[in-house]
Amino acid sequence: DIVIDDLAFEGCELTGGATIITPPTDTTGLVGSEIKLTCDVTGDPFPTITWTDPKNLTINGDTGRIKQTGDHGSVLDITEARLTDSGLYTCTATNSKSSDTAQAHIIVQDQPQKCPSGRKSDSGFTPCTNCEIGTYQPETGQSSCIACPTGQTTDTEGATSQSQCHDENTPCAAGTFSQSGLQPCEVCNTGTYQDGTGQKTCKQCKANTYQDHTGSKDCTACPQGQTTNGKTGSKSKNDCK
Repeated sequence: DIVIDDLAFEGCELTGGATIITPPTDTTGLVGSEIKLTCDVTGDPFPTITWTDPKNLTINGDTGRIKQTGDHGSVLDITEARLTDSGLYTCTATNSKSSDTAQAHIIVQDQPQKCPSGRKSDSGFTPCTNCEIGTYQPETGQSSCIACPTGQTTDTEGATSQSQCHDENTPCAAGTFSQSGLQPCEVCNTGTYQDGTGQKTCKQCKANTYQDHTGSKDCTACPQGQTTNGKTGSKSKNDCK
């Protein structure tokens, strides 16, 4: 009888060994989504396919959240993916002649957040940018902003309502000011006032008057018989003595 010594003959080649012909590839998915890895194999006899998780634990069965599906268990199927599912997964093909392995990373990421009102992005999800001056967006998760009506603009970026649109070149109202005297404007501080429109500065309260509110059109006189001792720009009734 002729005995083959465990395929040890030089020049002889073993055929039919377990071979992975399509290895799994690195895959990224979102929390709550379904993620699959595929590991196609060949061999004679046909190999047994096993999968192990990042903790080197064998994944058994075709039921549950993480399972083997497909022909001969060639697909690793993760449903309702979690952040803790991230890691290195190994596919092993084994038959009576040999074994073969391949690995792939799974990365599970948090679901992106919708852009808030007043902001946008190409996808409608973070990261987002403010709506430009002259536009607004009242809704969340939007990819564009809405232009103000013709001839109108906004004071700042990130407007969330059409009510923030106003006529261009509108003079500052009484109690407000700006470097140009036009909108956008700032309110006058306490101790100051502005009784005119389209102004570039606010006026200090005169002696014997005060103003403890911002955005005021005038100042309040001290109570009868009291003065500010010549002080201007008083911000409180307590300055009246």
